[in-house]
Amino acid sequence: MESNELKKITELQQELEETRQKLIEAEEVIHAIKTGAVDALAISLNDDTQIFTLQGSDHTYRIFIEEMNEGAVSISSSDTILYCNSRFASMVCTPQEKVLGQPISKFVTEDCEKEAADLIEKGWGGSSRGELDLYSSKGKMPVQLSFKAMEIDGIKTLYVVVTDMTQRIKAEKELIHTNVELKRSNSDLEQFAYVASHDLKEPLRMINSYSNLLIQQLDNPTGEMQEYAQFITENVQRMKELISDLLSYSRIGQEKVEFEMVDMNAALNEVKELLQSKINETGASIISSQLPEIYGNKALLVNVFQNLVDNAIKFGKPGNRPEIKIDVKREGKFFVFSFTDNGIGIDQKYEDVIFVIFQRLHTREKYQGSGIGLSICKKIIEFHGGKMWLESNEKKGSTFYFSLPSKDVAMPGKKINQQINSAAN
Repeated sequence: MESNELKKITELQQELEETRQKLIEAEEVIHAIKTGAVDALAISLNDDTQIFTLQGSDHTYRIFIEEMNEGAVSISSSDTILYCNSRFASMVCTPQEKVLGQPISKFVTEDCEKEAADLIEKGWGGSSRGELDLYSSKGKMPVQLSFKAMEIDGIKTLYVVVTDMTQRIKAEKELIHTNVELKRSNSDLEQFAYVASHDLKEPLRMINSYSNLLIQQLDNPTGEMQEYAQFITENVQRMKELISDLLSYSRIGQEKVEFEMVDMNAALNEVKELLQSKINETGASIISSQLPEIYGNKALLVNVFQNLVDNAIKFGKPGNRPEIKIDVKREGKFFVFSFTDNGIGIDQKYEDVIFVIFQRLHTREKYQGSGIGLSICKKIIEFHGGKMWLESNEKKGSTFYFSLPSKDVAMPGKKINQQINSAAN
């Protein structure tokens, strides 16, 4: 082998050894920074070597941020990276030793450089936060940068927490997609509501009419035939009620209505007028404390009161005068209403089932209704931002509770949807 070739091989081996030694030294520096063993760091900037001291008080900080799932960086007044944890290095797909001494702007995508500069400037003024893109193995990584300027022993440093926003942005896109699907579903529901209110009712009317005409055409209809005709008529009527109630339930939230301040005392008086004949017939008494004003839709809230009062009368104990006590108390930012009756009560195991649509605890022959009234009440209350629940003991009466936001919580001028038809359970 010629001497020139041997010389080149020797030189390459020396360069390889020097590179290996530099790598070992870089790894040692990174380890020393992490553990707080380094007191100062020399960084060459434009042919000028600058010394940055690393205070011993940073030791706990460096250990902590190395264990973080977030990226963490500290930069000097010249925006040079003095320290970064392994998480940030993996975010920008660069070894830690090659991140040190670099301006943080090197890792920011070109279209976000101005925004990054503004955030850094504001950060030196105290703190700042913003979202931009970093270069990564996938091209761009959306992140949130939180800057905080701190001064320790007279040395001012800008600390940066870097949060990967990829999953959040993905979740937001999925949420947008879900909302699109929900709007489509709501559109289908509106279409169903139209069919239920028009197309389905007409065949029922025709069935009822022609069954009566059929009986009239018979020369001598028997009592049994009359009974069959009555059975058809009753079931047609029941189906019409079910359709109307289902339509009422589906309409909550589907059409625009204005919210306003509603005097709940006036709402209760309106319910008393609507149910006056039942109140007189049963001798029911309704005792109420002074009720507040609620920001909501009056027709919907009257519907809730009407259903609860009507149920208290309907499910009263045989031989007893129905007694209904209405009370309200303030709990934080909500008013909690209570409707207490002395009726037949509900077994505790049915306290959740009672709000399920079309769920009945009694036969239709014993108590009239479609079994949707309480479902409508619950949906209306939740529509107003509250909750509804029940406490009851069988044969000892029931108390229905519901919460509604106070007017200082509600959003004046907010438009929320729909007025529904009254549907007592």
